[in-house]
Amino acid sequence: MNKVWIEIERDANKSINHKRAEKFTDLLANLGSTKKVWFNEEINQYCLVTDRAGSFFELENNGYWFNLDEFLAQGEQL
Repeated sequence: MNKVWIEIERDANKSINHKRAEKFTDLLANLGSTKKVWFNEEINQYCLVTDRAGSFFELENNGYWFNLDEFLAQGEQL
């Protein structure tokens, strides 16, 4: 499996964190992913939404190892 670590830093300004979460989601979309990132102000943590039902988990160390093979178009392999 080909993997890539993507990390996002937290800022004291919560609105910056929300904007960074949007940019992270945009980056994932550009890579072909449907996953979304949002910032949870209550726990001061970024979260990754993993399915259409809204299931999510907190990003440990503000990042996640993504499977590059999932990002590749229609069966193309590296």
